[in-house]
Amino acid sequence: MTRAGLLSGYFIRIGVLLLLGALLASLAALYTVTSTKQSPKITVRGKPYYSIVVIDLFKGMSKGQRNNIAGVDVAIFNRGATPLLVLTAPYTNMTVSIRPGENITLSDLSPLDSLVIRAKGGVINASVSATAHLVYRPYLGLGLLGLVLFLAGSILLSAGIIIRFSGIEEAFS
Repeated sequence: MTRAGLLSGYFIRIGVLLLLGALLASLAALYTVTSTKQSPKITVRGKPYYSIVVIDLFKGMSKGQRNNIAGVDVAIFNRGATPLLVLTAPYTNMTVSIRPGENITLSDLSPLDSLVIRAKGGVINASVSATAHLVYRPYLGLGLLGLVLFLAGSILLSAGIIIRFSGIEEAFS
């Protein structure tokens, strides 16, 4: 490479490296982490009717963790002698009947669903527990870095190509 093409060569090399850095930062921003969180067991006794929003089963969870809930599995165990009717609404519309002594797991409920338990002709004696599936992206902020690197790399690469083919460098050498 002659001395005349030195500046455009550096611009092109640095532009390509910045574009590769932008690709790596964008891929890192897509990295997801999944985990589960168990709620404390709630025992409901002596009521003919019980209603709770699913996310309220997780009282000790921070607001940031609550925002990362992808789905909730709720397990209900009927300890009494009365059959139970379980309703979920408005997002996951489901109606389930639980016979005495049996348990059931409702999978993939929305955190904002209302869970309603009714006793058919008696009172409720049941325990409820839930498992939240958390999904979050710890490196999401690298997406902005990737955008900045992409713009800078594109500008430098374009400038290097324009300088090389326009002959500006040879005119000043």
